[in-house]
Amino acid sequence: MKNDIIQNIIQNAGSIENLHTLKQDDETRKEYIERLFEEAHELFMDSVEELGLDTLNDEDEAPYDDIRDEAIQEIVDLLSGKA
Repeated sequence: MKNDIIQNIIQNAGSIENLHTLKQDDETRKEYIERLFEEAHELFMDSVEELGLDTLNDEDEAPYDDIRDEAIQEIVDLLSGKA
């Protein structure tokens, strides 16, 4: 599931290079990291919704709960150019 979500994000962006997000001159490193995590979370949730993985079960758990943090970290790596 995690790979499907990440591949969907890359496909929607057109390439990994299109995801790269540079630190702005007026932005601290902390602000940059926070912005990357916010963007990664938004991309993750948009992809989950697009792939139809956002349906909760009877316990109000989403099917992506177990992979969310790991996937968001991988997306942050893509955004920062580490991946």
